[in-house]
Amino acid sequence: MRLRNRLNLILFIIFSIVLIFFAVISYTMEHKQAREEVLQTAQLILEMSVAIRQYTIDEIRPLLQAHSETQFMPQSIPSYAVISTFSLLKKNLKDYVYKETVLNPKNPLNRASEWEVELIRTFRAETDLKILMGNRQTRTNNLMYMAMPFKITDQTCLKCHDTPSIAPPEIIKKYGDNGFGWKLNEIQGARIITVSTSLARKKAQKSVFTLMISIVCIFALILVTINLILQNSVIHPIIGLSGIAEQISMGKKSIADFPQIKIYEFKKLLSSIKRLKISRDHTLDILKQYENSFDNHVQLNTHISLSEPDGSNKETELDE
Repeated sequence: MRLRNRLNLILFIIFSIVLIFFAVISYTMEHKQAREEVLQTAQLILEMSVAIRQYTIDEIRPLLQAHSETQFMPQSIPSYAVISTFSLLKKNLKDYVYKETVLNPKNPLNRASEWEVELIRTFRAETDLKILMGNRQTRTNNLMYMAMPFKITDQTCLKCHDTPSIAPPEIIKKYGDNGFGWKLNEIQGARIITVSTSLARKKAQKSVFTLMISIVCIFALILVTINLILQNSVIHPIIGLSGIAEQISMGKKSIADFPQIKIYEFKKLLSSIKRLKISRDHTLDILKQYENSFDNHVQLNTHISLSEPDGSNKETELDE
């Protein structure tokens, strides 16, 4: 495997492991933060409902009663004001559902369901409890809820909820005998905000997805930069040095151009290769000299060996 491919594979494996680990940690933190944001919005809606109720009692109701003492106007009812206001807000808060539920309502649609009755009983049992939060599973969804106790604190509200005898005729005509028997400062129901848990999950997924895309882009940029640096600073010098070493190993004496190398470690390696070439050339020169000397010596000995027999014969003939 090539050096570049091996390095890219190692970096990819490391990055994948880090990315998975980072994604898990980021999703956990983002989901927790998104859940807190959803609950903060729910609490803000509940606090807003309390403020609207009080504003209706203190400011709107006296004006409407002064305008018409005999005619019943639903705009003077705090619950009507809260629900009407939230219906306008729901355009921007479509994932949130606000409900005022009571044990004995005027409108049967506001009657507490089984799980809502349990919340109201909890508020009645623990009078100091201001907020209840939790999750509940429905057939189609998993919901988060936040609830606050609902009780009558204004004496004028009992006009419609104390006894039928003092209630406005319009109330009796519209709702009959429902919603009577309430007592001052007694918890009658709960204000409940419900929101799907998928809202927090989707927010977390969106944030993590954006973050992961950014990290992948950064990694791609880093990988390209590393490959360019590797190509120019490592691979090219290694290829050049390898070519020189190959030429030297093949016995080539003249090497036209040595590569221009700026990396300190590779410059040292190039210097070593140059010294190796010089040593090789010097050794080859010495061997060449020995070879020439040996050839001359062999030729001389051969000449002597060829001339000695003739001289011996001449001396023998003279002696005779």
